[in-house]
Amino acid sequence: MKCLVTGQAGSGKSSVAAELTRRGFVAYDTDEIPGVTGFDSLETGEQVTWEEIGHPIDFSRVAWNWRLDKLQGLLGSADDVFVCAITSNTLEFARLFDRVFVLVPDRETLARRLRERTNNTFGKDPAEAEPVLAHNDVIAEEWQACGGIPIDSARPLEDVVDEILVHVDA
Repeated sequence: MKCLVTGQAGSGKSSVAAELTRRGFVAYDTDEIPGVTGFDSLETGEQVTWEEIGHPIDFSRVAWNWRLDKLQGLLGSADDVFVCAITSNTLEFARLFDRVFVLVPDRETLARRLRERTNNTFGKDPAEAEPVLAHNDVIAEEWQACGGIPIDSARPLEDVVDEILVHVDA
């Protein structure tokens, strides 16, 4: 089974990937694997570097996209695979997954996680945080319309992963 675990920055995707791996599952945080995701110019479609983007990231100019060949390589690496990510083109590739889980913490939890995160600076700047918080308010509905399963990720990590696995075994 191919499973996508998505949600806004700070929703817990990296933590879920680590916990699934700890439990013996094949799980990938695609932000952590070089070449699987990258920035593309919305104007030209060409790949751009971190240096060209600047800070804060202006998503009216760039998209954070999966590279399809690399994503397919991850999905083909085992019979059961969890991919934990959010990209600008996630919905475009949703068809590659058997199940989609959407991590949705409450707004207060998400805002705190963005402020306090240590593994990534994205979302610490208010110009980046506000769109993340706003999209968190609607992301569950967007994905439910496509068959996605919302998961309250404000709960303890073990409970979040347990709930995901219940749906995988169903």
